[in-house]
Amino acid sequence: VAATTNVAGVTLAASYASLGSGDDGNSIYAKVSGIKLAYTEQGGITAMGANYDVDLGGATMRLILNDAEGGDTTVGVQWMYSL
Repeated sequence: VAATTNVAGVTLAASYASLGSGDDGNSIYAKVSGIKLAYTEQGGITAMGANYDVDLGGATMRLILNDAEGGDTTVGVQWMYSL
């Protein structure tokens, strides 16, 4: 189940998932000035993250930062191409 709304140029979203494995989860998101901020919890593990998309005209570069419980931090770049 998910819900999304826009308020004064800010996108807000929340979701909840009930999984058969018992690893239920929920998330909240905010997108402000192109930066997407997220807090997620699934199966008792929490994470916070941020990403930013850079439009390169025909391709998009996504800059990613994610910090999960237990000290697992991910920094990455994702390339997405349109054909």
